[in-house]
Amino acid sequence: MSLFRRAIRLILAITAVVSALLAAVALYVARLLVAPPRQKLWAAPDDLGLAFEPIEFPARDDAVRLSGWFVPAAAQAGTVVLVHGWLWNRLGSTAEGLVANVTGMGSVDLLRLTQSLHRAGYHVALYDARNHGQSASHGPVTFGYAEANDLLGLLDYLATRPDVDTKKIATVGFSMGANTVLYALSRSTAVQAAVLVQPTTPSHFMRRFSRYMVGPLGRPLNLLIRTLSTWLGGIPLTAVDPLLVAKSTGQTPLLFIQGEGDPWGSVDNVAHMALEAPRTVATLWVDAATRTDGYQYPVDHPELIISFLADYLGQG
Repeated sequence: MSLFRRAIRLILAITAVVSALLAAVALYVARLLVAPPRQKLWAAPDDLGLAFEPIEFPARDDAVRLSGWFVPAAAQAGTVVLVHGWLWNRLGSTAEGLVANVTGMGSVDLLRLTQSLHRAGYHVALYDARNHGQSASHGPVTFGYAEANDLLGLLDYLATRPDVDTKKIATVGFSMGANTVLYALSRSTAVQAAVLVQPTTPSHFMRRFSRYMVGPLGRPLNLLIRTLSTWLGGIPLTAVDPLLVAKSTGQTPLLFIQGEGDPWGSVDNVAHMALEAPRTVATLWVDAATRTDGYQYPVDHPELIISFLADYLGQG
């Protein structure tokens, strides 16, 4: 066999192996996009000395029943709703398991943020979005669009509680949870202030995530992921864009937080959302080498959120 033919066979073999690996990674990520594995609850508020009530409530669209916790403060205190991200649950996210190993995602501790907000005098409500944690499943993940019904359902539930002042409700959303808040604000005036931690346009996120994972092969990987996720029953990633819905968030004061070194999202994407929103009162670009660093920053510096909320809920 000639050297040329051997070289051709070697190139074809390498191409076949690379293609198979790309397809395997694409299929794995596509499944995460449509029906993510659930993280089990690994703690509870009383682990930090916080009294709490388990709560259940229907989503606004009545499509699913949701589970969460209500951590009470003084009667008629302001209430802060924490809205978690994709692949997480109400506690945040661990840095364990296959997903974390494949993506490099670190831990995010929303229970510690709950403690900080409670110490500042707020009720805190946490819940699992549909298809996450202990809440029921319904349809594919939509990265904020359908999940807005979950948040709206919680707001409806809070309105039935005599210890909740409906004129003092704020939200803090992370990633998909921040998208969820934006979509909910376009349909409700029940929220008096909102903190949006690293919201992202899904198609933008997946393009940058693919490049992060495989470098110059990011474009074909991104195409495979988008094709396979649709084939598995997911929504087209271009169908959800919080940048567009930001225009419809009304007069709710917004604080945007984004990590400058985030390799998956970007300052530019979030800055465009902030510019489109009618009442962005502040944008905070924080030092972050990873996307997880950006999530954890306000957890480690809760005074940023508490100071913002104090201006609009009158506490802190």
